[in-house]
Amino acid sequence: MDYFFKHIHAFLLPFKVFLLLKLYYSFLKIKYKDRYCTP
Repeated sequence: MDYFFKHIHAFLLPFKVFLLLKLYYSFLKIKYKDRYCTP
């Protein structure tokens, strides 16, 4: 059972990293938009 969970975790890891990168990117976009586009 432990091996099964490790396998699932290893399979889902790229998706987790991708989601984290997407969240981080959108956060940076919002931050810089507020900084540069406000008069």
